[in-house]
Amino acid sequence: MTSSVPPPPAAGRLAEIEAALRRATKQRPRDAEAHFRLGMVQHQQGRLAEAERCYRTALRLSPDNTDALNNLSLVLEQSGQLPEAEALLRRALGVQPQKGLLQCNLARLLLGQGRLEDAAAIFARAADLPEVAAAAQYGLATIRQRQQRPAEAETHYRAALARDPRLVDALNDLGILLRHTQRDAEAEESFRRAIRLRPDFAPAHLNLGVLLLDRERLDEAAAAFERAHRLQPDAADTHYYLGAVARERYQREAAEAAFTRAVALDPRHAAALSMLGIMEQEAGRLAEAEQMFRRAVAADPAYIEARINLGTVLSRQRRDAEALAIAEETLALAPDSADAVNNRGTLWEIEADFDQALAWYERALALDPRHPDANFNHGRLLLHLDRWAEGWEGYEWRLKNKRQKRAFFRSVMWDGSPLEGKTLVLHAEQGLGDTIQFCRYAPLMAERGGRVVLAVQPPLRRLLGDLPGVASCHDVGGAVPPFDFLMPLASLPRLYQTTRATIPATQGYLRAPEDAVARWHARIAPPGAGLRVGLAWGGNPEQSNDRNRSATLAAFLPLLELPGIRFYNLQVGPRVAEIAELGLGDRLVDLSPHLTDFAETAAAMTVLDLMITVDTSVAHLAGALGRPSWVALTFLPDWRYHRSGTDNPWYASQRLFRQPRRGDWASVVAEIGAALRRAAARQETA
Repeated sequence: MTSSVPPPPAAGRLAEIEAALRRATKQRPRDAEAHFRLGMVQHQQGRLAEAERCYRTALRLSPDNTDALNNLSLVLEQSGQLPEAEALLRRALGVQPQKGLLQCNLARLLLGQGRLEDAAAIFARAADLPEVAAAAQYGLATIRQRQQRPAEAETHYRAALARDPRLVDALNDLGILLRHTQRDAEAEESFRRAIRLRPDFAPAHLNLGVLLLDRERLDEAAAAFERAHRLQPDAADTHYYLGAVARERYQREAAEAAFTRAVALDPRHAAALSMLGIMEQEAGRLAEAEQMFRRAVAADPAYIEARINLGTVLSRQRRDAEALAIAEETLALAPDSADAVNNRGTLWEIEADFDQALAWYERALALDPRHPDANFNHGRLLLHLDRWAEGWEGYEWRLKNKRQKRAFFRSVMWDGSPLEGKTLVLHAEQGLGDTIQFCRYAPLMAERGGRVVLAVQPPLRRLLGDLPGVASCHDVGGAVPPFDFLMPLASLPRLYQTTRATIPATQGYLRAPEDAVARWHARIAPPGAGLRVGLAWGGNPEQSNDRNRSATLAAFLPLLELPGIRFYNLQVGPRVAEIAELGLGDRLVDLSPHLTDFAETAAAMTVLDLMITVDTSVAHLAGALGRPSWVALTFLPDWRYHRSGTDNPWYASQRLFRQPRRGDWASVVAEIGAALRRAAARQETA
């Protein structure tokens, strides 16, 4: 903010000056000015102990030398000797009470100790002195911003800049304030103005990058962070934000490397530690994620996001009591944090106390009406409670959540205008099951006119390409034909104001390719040889609720022992290994080598008599085909299965079997087994 120690001259010149001053102090040992100037040279080089000795010598010779008092206070401040540093500045002000430099340095020292009002009073007096008015106004702005008084802070920043338009620190900090008050265009101009004045000012490049990243201008943000990195290659924040850009671009390895480098440079960088924890969690390494989140909380106990992430990973490990304790600690620390209040709502929901969960989500929205997670959670819970009209509005907020964003979202979203002569891309943005569930709306969209194109996950492309009215089907991560508008598939129920009574195509809307069905007739035993049942016991392990919704093959063992039933495996991925591990190759025919995409799985289901599955894409596919399917549900299932009942309003051919208590798969399997015995008996007598 202020200082009386000028920047050092070139190294060679500095050595010459120091040598000359040493000769002067030897020749004139009582020359206070020579000792003072030698101290300044040493101070400029960071040799604080030597500088301190010279300044103290100068003060013994000239006790009222205010420059020496000021500079010695700076040395003591740098070495942590704050009380003496303050005393020296007050002593200097006793000699020159109107010297602005001394006033500002004392105010800055007090500010660094958190004595905000004491510092503000001194800055206010200094603001009347022309030589330090800009610095004093800047100091007042810093204090008011720290006190979360943004209007006053802005007034002082602008007063500082009126007195010194080239004060880049004020421009940079004003930009931060403007960004936090959602005045992004003004903030961007403030950062760019600072950069124009000082192209080598790294903080302005960094803060400009943060703003551009928030506005999803990734290429510009990356360029700003790269410039900041070139100027300060060892700044942890720069590496953190380079990692954030890489993560937005789905460059996992680059993101992880950047976050790791940030932590190497600053082992207490809470945001980078938390991001590494999120990446560990996404990879299913929950113990490692927990360790990272605990390190982040230890580094910054007030970092709410890290606390919430720690609670989430504890909950995913079914350590609910610990997760609740963390949530309560977080609320005690930040009772008015919408993040913390929303997080408490999720824990009430996990406990199936929906009234409490709803109340806490509404409390979070009272604190921050535009909180993406609270709006989404509120809407999703309303859907779970059959309050569909309100629920769809909240469900739309999933698109505001950064974890859900896709590159597609940066394009033109359809606004409901006429589609004649236009191309509309309906695209996936959630899981495979969600795409299957909501693609039923594509034919309805085609009836509105225009050309409807689907962009879906690659395993679904062949199957969904035959939906009526769909002009073409493409990979969601690849190229699509030129288009006019976009619409996420999961936003279509809101568009159609869907209620339980108006869900379209509940009897089935997908059909397996006929040639594939013919192949599967040859692979599966013909009718009459017993009930032919397909089985899937697990979903995508990376899904956030997978530990609850998925079972193990061992849980379904009682079914495999039932007579008169032939079981076929519909599971794919790493869980298929459970068949061999349990020695069940003779009781469960493994179809997985042939289930190369969902068109093949659909063909297998078309031939089978019944599907038994947990809540996974297999369940959605069976329902969308209109094939008989029984779904084993966790105690707290996804919203689309609602709270009770054996029917699924989205799929008429589906029957639901619910856990009576958390984790109780045995009761579910026993109920399914009884129903299966009855079904097998009916087939035998048919």
